[in-house]
Amino acid sequence: MDDYDPPPIEDNQDYVDLPPSAPKALQLDIISSDGVVISWGAATDDVGLSRYEVRRNGITIGTSTAQKRSFEDTGLKANTYYTYTVRAIDIAGNRSNFSDALIAKTTNTTSGSASSSSSKISTNSSSQSSISSPSHNSSSSSSIANQSSSTGSSTASSTSSKNSVRIEWTTPSIRENGEYLELHEIGGYEIRYRPSNSTVYLQEVIMNNNITYYERDDITKDTIFQIAVFDTNGLYSRFIQLTPQ
Repeated sequence: MDDYDPPPIEDNQDYVDLPPSAPKALQLDIISSDGVVISWGAATDDVGLSRYEVRRNGITIGTSTAQKRSFEDTGLKANTYYTYTVRAIDIAGNRSNFSDALIAKTTNTTSGSASSSSSKISTNSSSQSSISSPSHNSSSSSSIANQSSSTGSSTASSTSSKNSVRIEWTTPSIRENGEYLELHEIGGYEIRYRPSNSTVYLQEVIMNNNITYYERDDITKDTIFQIAVFDTNGLYSRFIQLTPQ
């Protein structure tokens, strides 16, 4: 019997290398007067993701690794709207559709004393109670100037070195009228800071209710901080002021 040579195995010509799915749930994590931090949910792909491409106002401004899924954009103008979109790129170079657009507005540089900076609390709606201030959960000590809420006082503190400050707090779970506050009702936290010899506050807004700390390594030891929590309706707690030691 003659030797039989099977026909060569042909490539599957019906196979199509599909592009990745579009990233989802694009969100703001931190926003300040000159920058934002955004993050998003993972895209999926049949061969593996390589990176994400980030665009601001339709122009590519950078990339993020497949594992990181966040991007910090700096050097922005205060009180200005920016539009962000993200798309995924797989290891074969295929590109996904862009994510839904995220519109972010940078904050103002706030002027005034500590007492006047909390005046926006008076604009709270009377139909729902504002939130009790966040409380600190670290054992470290600091000098604190409390502002009492309608249901009692809250405390906050921080640890610091010469040029580094870290603030931690406990997620609030009650409104000032005593009603329970669900985690999904929390919109985020607003942090304001200034040197002790200045009346100008800078702002950063944390748009993530799972984050319970804030740290910087580029400010001096005499910097004064204020922190407040706000809900998804824009109702604020009272601001708590503290001076790192």
